[in-house]
Amino acid sequence: MLAAGTLIGVLSGAATAQAAGSSTGGLPVISGSLSNSGPTPAAAAPSAAKVHFATLPYAQPQSRGALDTTARAATTISTWSSNVTAGQNGVNYPFTVVGGSPLAGVAKTLKVIEIPLNITFTNTGDNYNPTTSTCGQPISPAAGLLAGPDFNKTGKSTGSATVGSSQFTDKLMRESFWNVTGFNSLYHVRLKGSEPAVENVSVTNFPEIAPGTCNALGEIDVNTWDSFIQTQVIPGLHSFGVNSTDFPVFLTKNVVFYSGSTANCCILGYHSAFNSPASGGNAQTYGIADWDTSGEFGSKVADNSAASHEIGEWAMDPYVNNATPSWGHTGQVSGCQANLEVGDPLSGTLDSATLGGIHYHVQELALFGWFFDFNSGVNGYYSMKDTFKTGAALCS
Repeated sequence: MLAAGTLIGVLSGAATAQAAGSSTGGLPVISGSLSNSGPTPAAAAPSAAKVHFATLPYAQPQSRGALDTTARAATTISTWSSNVTAGQNGVNYPFTVVGGSPLAGVAKTLKVIEIPLNITFTNTGDNYNPTTSTCGQPISPAAGLLAGPDFNKTGKSTGSATVGSSQFTDKLMRESFWNVTGFNSLYHVRLKGSEPAVENVSVTNFPEIAPGTCNALGEIDVNTWDSFIQTQVIPGLHSFGVNSTDFPVFLTKNVVFYSGSTANCCILGYHSAFNSPASGGNAQTYGIADWDTSGEFGSKVADNSAASHEIGEWAMDPYVNNATPSWGHTGQVSGCQANLEVGDPLSGTLDSATLGGIHYHVQELALFGWFFDFNSGVNGYYSMKDTFKTGAALCS
């Protein structure tokens, strides 16, 4: 059931005229709108303590076996499934990750479709456009994501081991399985990014912080928003060739989400899946991330860091169905959690990379073995920058 917001717009799958004064870099534009049916809620004041990412459940999920079948038939994203016995409790856990088998040395390239979300808050007229650079930023978010470390190679070594010059997500996957018996170094999970269109969205009666300034931050209810994405935006992208074999990433610029109430702000990104009628009922994975330049979250979030979090989590848990032993009391998780979400244990812990003279941030991610107390990582690492020195303890 939706929260207070009610969708009112209709999305067109064909290009439409762009809003006056709104640049989209010459890309085709698709348009939609949504509105909060009540008065505009008071905006939440963000802080570093409120840096949060979400995982929305896959409604009416297909079985792991059915998903494996569609992957083999190439009607969904490419995946590999196996199982692991956890060191914490001796329980065997099945899992599915994107790409091929690290034991067979399979190298896969997956298509990631960047969709910039050009969002206008109609109450103030403020526009949050990822295709433009403002307030002294060296590159627009849309250009930065494709030019940054998620889609371009950086670095050759991790500690004493040479894992190769790789994209950020490829590093995550290679480092996670590097120490597994039988690992084949030909294994890669590469991403090919493209940007076929821009989504213009008008939102009404949703709050903002510091509107009209370089510190402006828009806030939208995540339940209203996700229904809009599934029922209007993704079906509209089908006419641009986007389908269940692709991973659409929706990019905002200084627009975040709250759950039900602005007291439950701020979600900077999430990923999920659903059975898409536009793709014949096949499972469609997708994600959303904020490229933050507002400075409202201090040093815990910057530019590309939320995108690196969500793309990495999609790669390790594409259908949000990979269970783990219970872990917690780290990163954004104050209690206990039991899924293979590699960003959440280290939310707010950043690293950096420089490409083309531009400085980008990525978030450190937990490696696969950390969740299962299984020393499978490169150099015996449990996280990409060795912040975690041991596997996760059982949470209570």
